[in-house]
Amino acid sequence: MWDTRVSCEVGRRVHRLVALAVAAGDGPEDVSALARQMFRAEPLGGALAASLLTRCISAVNVYLASCLPLGWELVGVEEPLAHCRLDLLWHDPVTGVLVVDELKTSRTDLTNPHTATQVRALCVGGAERWGNRFGGVRVVTLAAPRRTFMVAPAGAGMRRLAPPPALAPR
Repeated sequence: MWDTRVSCEVGRRVHRLVALAVAAGDGPEDVSALARQMFRAEPLGGALAASLLTRCISAVNVYLASCLPLGWELVGVEEPLAHCRLDLLWHDPVTGVLVVDELKTSRTDLTNPHTATQVRALCVGGAERWGNRFGGVRVVTLAAPRRTFMVAPAGAGMRRLAPPPALAPR
């Protein structure tokens, strides 16, 4: 039975696996090994374990191949921000801009009330914490990476924007 707790745990594992892969410069084979090691150490899903493992591996590889912000530094994973948790926090060492990546392992957009509330809170929290250094929230739908979009910081309102070239899916 697929439930919200399992879905949330899949997301957390995807965030951690992205961070591990980025830190190590790993490719797809290494992501698979990292994921298998994680699932052995922290079992999840019972009869669905193989499916969940595959889902995690696929999501991480899609992110690394299509959505990884090249030239940016990963500076935060699963950190508290504005009564929620940011998934990934990226820093552009050239401009000093910080962007939150909100990863979605299923299709979603701002018409989903949970997603809209979460993204709004992240925008407000990011603007409060980092001020004009905060570039917004990039919502990355791993099931359809070309649907990735940016949401401007809170002062600019809740609107869907195309990501800047450095953050656009490849």
